[in-house]
Amino acid sequence: MKYNQILSTLFGIVIVFIFIFIHFYQLDADPSFFKRSGDLGDEGYWIHNARVKVLFDQWATDDLTQALSVTPLNSYLIYLSFKVFGVHLWSARLISAFFSFITLGLLYFFICKTINKKTAIMAVILLGFNNFYFMYGRLAFAENILNFFLF
Repeated sequence: MKYNQILSTLFGIVIVFIFIFIHFYQLDADPSFFKRSGDLGDEGYWIHNARVKVLFDQWATDDLTQALSVTPLNSYLIYLSFKVFGVHLWSARLISAFFSFITLGLLYFFICKTINKKTAIMAVILLGFNNFYFMYGRLAFAENILNFFLF
């Protein structure tokens, strides 16, 4: 019985490190070629006000306030990331990757408490390796924070 628990724990730790690696490794790299190229410019809309706040110490210097008015929490978190790590693509995408990763943890604990551990691990693996979830988790969009709070 203890041998199965040790293997299960070891498997869980390996899965966590795999997801940490695929979520945070080379965040500033080009997105997946499966991603629709028209969405890539949207990253600029979501990070614009946070970048402006860091560079000019104002939240809005122009009429482009989509991120600030629709998702102020996302704008503020990206602003904090820019303040700590500098203004670049990696720090902008860090918030999405973090919330995408944390959502997998919430999914695991929710299913583990309501169903069982084996089902929770399978659900996390299915969602974590889902290409759509993975692609959006590595772009500076507000959807990952929304998914986290909706979950």
